[in-house]
Amino acid sequence: MKGSIAAAVVLFSVLFVGSASEPKDRNSYCMPNQACWPTEDELKTFSSGLDGEVITPSSPRYDNESLINNRRFILQPGLIVEVASAEDVVSSLGFAREHNIRVTVISTGHDYDARNSGDGTLQISLKQMKRMSVVDGEGNTAFIRVETGLTWGEVHLFLYRTRPDKIAVGGADLSVGVGGWVLGGGHSPFSSMAGLGVDSVVSFDVALADGTIISASNSENQEIFWALRGGGGGTFGVVLNITFVLHDNPGPIQLLFQSFPINDVGFQALTVFEEWLSSASSNISGYLTMVSFPPGFSWILIHRGTYEDALRVVKPLLELSPPPTIVNCTDAYCYFPYAASDTGGYSIYTFNTFLGDDNLRDGALQKAYEYITKAPPLESVRVCSGTILGGATATAVKASGATAVHPGFRNARVSLTCGPVWDYQGDFSTVIEMADDFAPSIYEFGDGKYFNEPQSNLENWQTGFWGDKETYDRLLKVKNDVDPDYLFNCHHCVGDHCLALESSVLILFFLYLCALSI
Repeated sequence: MKGSIAAAVVLFSVLFVGSASEPKDRNSYCMPNQACWPTEDELKTFSSGLDGEVITPSSPRYDNESLINNRRFILQPGLIVEVASAEDVVSSLGFAREHNIRVTVISTGHDYDARNSGDGTLQISLKQMKRMSVVDGEGNTAFIRVETGLTWGEVHLFLYRTRPDKIAVGGADLSVGVGGWVLGGGHSPFSSMAGLGVDSVVSFDVALADGTIISASNSENQEIFWALRGGGGGTFGVVLNITFVLHDNPGPIQLLFQSFPINDVGFQALTVFEEWLSSASSNISGYLTMVSFPPGFSWILIHRGTYEDALRVVKPLLELSPPPTIVNCTDAYCYFPYAASDTGGYSIYTFNTFLGDDNLRDGALQKAYEYITKAPPLESVRVCSGTILGGATATAVKASGATAVHPGFRNARVSLTCGPVWDYQGDFSTVIEMADDFAPSIYEFGDGKYFNEPQSNLENWQTGFWGDKETYDRLLKVKNDVDPDYLFNCHHCVGDHCLALESSVLILFFLYLCALSI
């Protein structure tokens, strides 16, 4: 109680007496065309001190560079700073602080909820920061240090050429960036073998809002390290480098491909698959896809082990018609030529949940099938995509240490994401409404939601992404410690609720609640 009273006194002093660090609402950031916006001379001085480049709305590159993959969002950052070094990042943060400009951070442009951009923001683009190196540790241990402008395709290819005896637990989509992927938790085609992406992180180098660069690991800045492993990107700072532990290439794998039409025969195949998957070997991983047009569903399974073992493990699927195609490979890198790359250029609205084995036995994938087979508006296609997890997804945390990811992520056999997709502009509010209406029937099966594949209109997003209130409060304390002035802020990121309302009375109330979390 004394802490609550003290927090209230501090808050009221800030609001009504004044302070050098007054709390801000969404309208308090400086925006283009306001008197506070930097002048041309100030921009030139700032730009001249960078190794990288400042891209303004008048630049010929602006229209292309301001696009993100999800065309549902057409946003206009006030400035795009294409940084080339850590020093550029620090300078950009200083410039944003000086002019009170909100900061967003982008690398590859993958973001279903446009957290990496925003109207009038100073957008730090990391895509030129692509250095990486492998460092050998004791015995057979090896690590890879990567800058956050890299894609997982670039990292996988580098390792294949230089250290094919090792693999990184990274994204399957070769166009996904390493940074945002791991900050949200990061699922991988090898999660059942070695856990989530966050479980392989050894350390982060991070530029904080005040311009300091710190290292965070299990031995220093532990709270920040914990928060960055699953607390989501865009809100704690700019991650510059990440060091991952590498894992032994598991050797022989088999890829199993199987496709079915949307009809009674296909539905029966799905029920067999769902029952089989609910008790499948921890040596299995892969992906399931359902599409409304052209209608059908398919899966690609990855089995680690011998060909003979694979035939035994997937025996129920061999009896389905049509039978699967099986590719026998000598090592894990065989999978990546078959991996799809989502390079964007279309609009998508997503909703996600984590499904455990019991949820599969209860028919969760059949409910996803129902979503696909509902008659869609002609303007959109419905898609559901499932990442097959299990195995070390649940157990790797024992070695890696606690992370901020939702407990449901740990216990998941499948991370299921569904939603409509369309490829041109227009009013798609009805399509989104229909997705929002259907999402709760999927959520009834699952436990938690994936921060990286979110529903934009998700209610109770704090507990949806991170589980119990205590976890969110802990994340919020880290946020308030490292970015008390909210230089970073994004939709449904940690701390977003503190700036969500414009009414002065409601701002007062919510800022009071945020202060109690400090």
